[in-house]
Amino acid sequence: MQIALTAQAAAPARTTGAAVELAPASALATQCYHKVNASGGLRIRSGPGTGYSVVGSYTNGTTILAEVSTTNGFRKVDTDRWVSAAYTVRVGGLPRES
Repeated sequence: MQIALTAQAAAPARTTGAAVELAPASALATQCYHKVNASGGLRIRSGPGTGYSVVGSYTNGTTILAEVSTTNGFRKVDTDRWVSAAYTVRVGGLPRES
């Protein structure tokens, strides 16, 4: 028997006395793991666009922690660090807890 989890059921739980209370779905984290899918590597930029300077790179196949949402087609990977979402593939299931 296979049971599907909803976003609410996958949210972090807390114990309140004898009952377990699930956090609301909005409490889920905004980050998850992505794999770099760019044969020549993936440039890390200082902002969400090709007009921003290149500040580093990831090699193809690297697993990175990045925002689920995008801005101008870019995912935020750290403070002032962005990568093109077109060259990332989400891995795993649910978002990671912060």
